[in-house]
Amino acid sequence: MQPPEQGLRAMAGFDNLGSTCYANAALKFLIHSIGPQRLTQHLQAFAADGDAQQREAAQGFMQLIADTCSETGPTRQQLSDFLAAVQQLPAFSAINADNALDFPIVGRQQDTDEFLTKLSQSFQLHALYASEITLRGGLDTLRSEGQYWTILQPASPDDTLQAVLDRTPAADWQLLLQRPRPHLTVRLENAMHDAQGRHLLSNRNFDFNQPVRLHATEGNLTTILTLEPREVIEFRGTHQSGHCVVYAKDAQWVRYDDDQVTALSQMPALEQVRFINFAITHIETASSSPAAASS
Repeated sequence: MQPPEQGLRAMAGFDNLGSTCYANAALKFLIHSIGPQRLTQHLQAFAADGDAQQREAAQGFMQLIADTCSETGPTRQQLSDFLAAVQQLPAFSAINADNALDFPIVGRQQDTDEFLTKLSQSFQLHALYASEITLRGGLDTLRSEGQYWTILQPASPDDTLQAVLDRTPAADWQLLLQRPRPHLTVRLENAMHDAQGRHLLSNRNFDFNQPVRLHATEGNLTTILTLEPREVIEFRGTHQSGHCVVYAKDAQWVRYDDDQVTALSQMPALEQVRFINFAITHIETASSSPAAASS
């Protein structure tokens, strides 16, 4: 296991270009969780093998990463140019029946998970940022679509984060711990709304300052993972009017709300958690065979 990149400073804020909070949050989530150096190295290799459109978008992404980790941050024009280059890529440039963009990045609220999926497809991030842990079979319904997270769903607003993980049987988790930087990214389905778009379910009991434990079984072997929350995306509001904010932890938690960057003394109670990225800080294994248990 490798620690996060050393010397990673608080990232700079991004301007909202018109309903782009979801994209700003997703980009900060990726840059921080993957690490700016690893992501830049991947994009350099991607650009070397890509076509002209891919090279332009990858170069814009690398410049955005560099500016994000600088003292000044990206300008509004730099962010606009990058998103315009991304909009030209096949995953984002599809036209609908009304002869309009099916997924306009700027000017219309979009789902963060769909943006992350298209971004992953566009820059082959699945090769770099694939889960080391997945749910088996039909439970992992999004994996066939190239997405790289696992779906979990709180049962009530009173659920704790540990309870959500515990409700998934240990035998349902499949471990793939060969990668150099183990982590687990979870998408939470806790955004339930009625027909009028009113929010029905929220969760304010997730403690992101404490690690959680996840049990997985493979045959007679049980693996216990200690997970530390490192990045969180929160969605506030309804499908008609909402806002995305990302939190990232280094020495302390920092909230990134578009161009507002705020250091936090502690994580607040969040309204709707959409994504959590955990660092796997400890792995222990034990035999679960009857013979081992009796000994």
